[in-house]
Amino acid sequence: MGRAELLSIRKVFGTGILTEGKACAELERNFAQYIGSRYAVATSSCTSALQLGLIGLGVAPGDEVIVPDFTFPASANAVRSVGGRPILADIDSSTFNLDPSKLERKISPKTRAIMAVHLFGLAADMDPINVIARNHGLKVIEDAACAVGTTYNGRMAGQLGDVACFSFHPRKVITTGEGGMITTNDEEIAGLVKRIKNHGAVKTDGRSKFLSAGYNYRLSDVNAAIGLTQLKKVHRLIRSRIAIARLYNRLLRSVGGIIPPQYRERDVHTFQSYVVTVRRDYGRDRDNLLEELKRRGIETQVGTYALHKQPAFEGFATEEDCPNSAAAYATSLSLPISSVMRSSDAEYVVQSLRDLKR
Repeated sequence: MGRAELLSIRKVFGTGILTEGKACAELERNFAQYIGSRYAVATSSCTSALQLGLIGLGVAPGDEVIVPDFTFPASANAVRSVGGRPILADIDSSTFNLDPSKLERKISPKTRAIMAVHLFGLAADMDPINVIARNHGLKVIEDAACAVGTTYNGRMAGQLGDVACFSFHPRKVITTGEGGMITTNDEEIAGLVKRIKNHGAVKTDGRSKFLSAGYNYRLSDVNAAIGLTQLKKVHRLIRSRIAIARLYNRLLRSVGGIIPPQYRERDVHTFQSYVVTVRRDYGRDRDNLLEELKRRGIETQVGTYALHKQPAFEGFATEEDCPNSAAAYATSLSLPISSVMRSSDAEYVVQSLRDLKR
């Protein structure tokens, strides 16, 4: 964030329109062009985008949506918010993403959709997921909260399912402060979510007509102005993250027991987070390492959450159902990374990991 974002906000102040207006419409156009989708609809957050996206796909009370167990709770919360039931599936232990080989056993007559989460900036294995979805007549929604700029087999995240939802939270590759975006190539879905996010209204001759119940999930022009400026430098921001990640990859070769993220070099992993695995042979468990790094002024965090271990999802799955997710929850550690991080910072982190190894 810098002077360019401040100037963009000042322009919005000059218009006198602070709610959704021209800046938001421009952000939608520019983001759709960046992703390569026909439509983009700005929202107040990725969570609201997921909720709207599920509604757009026809998910209704009583329907089931398959969700990876290892993800931020917002993924499954969105399903519950529309009256659906999240069916928690295990992950691939090497990528932390949904394991396609575990999908079909989770499909039932009530299944409506599969939610593929592109965790930490790495695309889920979408080709087999889409084949399974087509074979069973299911919709696919991409939880691309972490995946602005991510690619899979030469295609951008946001083009890999029926609907995709992005986050512009400050921890993401680009930010609007708070905000989100839905992308789709389906005109009917785009129109529906655009209406529902604005109280169910459409405007004709300057007057609103309320066609259905809806919400206020609009993005303000102040936030959109920040996003417009951020989007202009998205390539540079991603390159900076990748550079730090590659430095981590190289430096961590000398630290036994710390396993860097696994990914295919031909795909773009944007490293919204740089998440390692702390193996037993490191000599410390993950929680102890987190506390020791904190004492050295290094802020780290668990990778993300095994939902079946959270009280809100008690009874939705067991450790026996999701052993890889349970293991990832116990051993994954998110190291510091950002587009403005210095090489010396990464070197200090890795030197600390060396010093703390037993």
